[in-house]
Amino acid sequence: MEKWRSKKDSKIEKKLDGRYELLELIGVGGMADVYKGKDRKLSRFVAVKVMKNEFSNDDSFIRKFRRE
Repeated sequence: MEKWRSKKDSKIEKKLDGRYELLELIGVGGMADVYKGKDRKLSRFVAVKVMKNEFSNDDSFIRKFRRE
């Protein structure tokens, strides 16, 4: 098991925007983490990219992140 998967993640089982439930951390990058999620509105599995907190005050980064 990868080292980054072994730590407890407080975002697991949380809902984003009242729609996306985060189920499992599936990837870690320098600027964001990727989760397997469930779209409760459409009843399907999705990938959810969550920006890391240290970039939350960088307006330029936020614009770039939203375009992705």
